[in-house]
Amino acid sequence: MKDPYVSGTPESESAARSSDWFITGAHSEYPTMFMFPHAGGRAERFLEWQPELDGTVRLVGVCPPGAGHRFAEERPRTVVELADAAATELAEAAEGEFYLFGHSLGALVAFEVARRLPVRPAALVVSGCAGPRLLPSERVVRLASLPPDSFLEEAQFFGGVPSDSLQFPEMAEVLVERLRQEFRMVAGYVFEPEPVLNIPIVTVVGESDPHVTGTKASCWQEVTAHPIESHVVPGGHFYFEENDEIIAILRRLVLATSDGQRGEDSSTGIHVWSI
Repeated sequence: MKDPYVSGTPESESAARSSDWFITGAHSEYPTMFMFPHAGGRAERFLEWQPELDGTVRLVGVCPPGAGHRFAEERPRTVVELADAAATELAEAAEGEFYLFGHSLGALVAFEVARRLPVRPAALVVSGCAGPRLLPSERVVRLASLPPDSFLEEAQFFGGVPSDSLQFPEMAEVLVERLRQEFRMVAGYVFEPEPVLNIPIVTVVGESDPHVTGTKASCWQEVTAHPIESHVVPGGHFYFEENDEIIAILRRLVLATSDGQRGEDSSTGIHVWSI
């Protein structure tokens, strides 16, 4: 059965696969940002931001085994297993200056990938995710142990569960099993304080996110030698479904840090606080 989160193949969404792991549009001379999706998410979702970021950065969706066009493949069982494999693929695919972005589970995976890469990314953007020392949360650990029916009901606390998929029992069953497995990945995560990254980290959380607060996100400072840049934007855990402020944040980041674009006007009007 096809992944219920995918409405079409990457080709039907005007994207092309550079490898099984990566989904992207046309190549460009601009820096690349690798986008790691949340639990149950699809890499193609982030490519919808590309038109607004043309001329600044090229977005590349990361599609691990068991998701999207790789839905029939065996899923990684742990965050470490996923990060090891993704880092190997990304090290070969990355050319020139690049960034990492991840939302929720994707933020944690992107962080662990950054630790494993032989070449440092220009920056890491962690969205909707508490600092790794705080993971897994008690709620995630409890949800990961629930039977399917109870799991689905409580997983909707986080938002992002597509209601149209739940109208079809067979599709809902596949969806729930994928989500449960990915929640179990996070539930089994064991944080290691070393190594500390030597790259900028940008945190983004929704002001009404019931799961991740700005205070919890500020704990990302513990894993980088650089001062973090923190944003609190309108919306919940999936704030980017409600507004496009993340696009302005990403544009500002690349314009401020990219070797080829420093000095250009990077004003966004977004509230930023640093610690």
